[in-house]
Amino acid sequence: MKTIIFLLLCSFISQLTIAQQYTIVPIELGSEYALDASSEILIGGVSKLVLPLQLPKGTVRWYYKFATSEKPRENKSLRLLTELAAVVTGQAAISSIGKLLTKPAGELPCNIYLLETKEDIKKFKSKLAISPFQYIATASREQLKSGTIEIDQPIYCKGTQYLAIQNPSALHKAHFAIEIAAVVSEEKLAKIQNQTALDKELEEKIIGSWKVGSTTIKYNENHTYTSNSPKKGKFTGKWYIKNRNIYYIRDKGILPKALYVSYITNKIMGYIPPKGDIAKPMRAIKQ
Repeated sequence: MKTIIFLLLCSFISQLTIAQQYTIVPIELGSEYALDASSEILIGGVSKLVLPLQLPKGTVRWYYKFATSEKPRENKSLRLLTELAAVVTGQAAISSIGKLLTKPAGELPCNIYLLETKEDIKKFKSKLAISPFQYIATASREQLKSGTIEIDQPIYCKGTQYLAIQNPSALHKAHFAIEIAAVVSEEKLAKIQNQTALDKELEEKIIGSWKVGSTTIKYNENHTYTSNSPKKGKFTGKWYIKNRNIYYIRDKGILPKALYVSYITNKIMGYIPPKGDIAKPMRAIKQ
């Protein structure tokens, strides 16, 4: 009896932990797009569509579920959010979610691609389609009537992603229903938010005028800087902070002296950029 109670308790704790670790964030729900036959392109028809998707911070994987039909669907819901919520709050491992989602019924073949570059988006949208475009094969499908696709590669689980949809038929108009949702790791999101807060704190400390040796550097709120050196003159550019590192984008020439965060003392320091040698640390004084 004690063994059974112990196993039930472990099961409950496991479910609670999984439920606390991940959040489902809807990106697009109940959407349907009418795509014309490719033969109608030259008379103003639209057979292609690109959806820009802004993934939430902390995304560890995301899913899109689609189905095609000859006529508009009465019920446009594909139940992606409902299924994801049921799976994530259950005992399934995060890596097994994709296998547990259902595939909706579809009627007409379609192509759907995950595109990576603006150049590929331009080529995909081209009516002539002279140049072939590149796409992410693992996240794309061709000549499929419906499907549920999982994307878990870290490089494609952040920022803005582009999903391109095409009706390849030269004769039939297609109605394309799609739902998209992301699985967000609460732990990963907390780390990002904490890092963002630390970067913001550092940014506030840096804004203003600094003296590094004989050079004066002014860091502005709009992330531009002006460096004035008696020997090398005036330099301008942009700056930003990421993961407590200070990065510079120079408009012209070199930055004779700059600031950095010392990993040893955790203080803002000044340095002279090296010319093949190790950078020389210098004292940085805020004016």
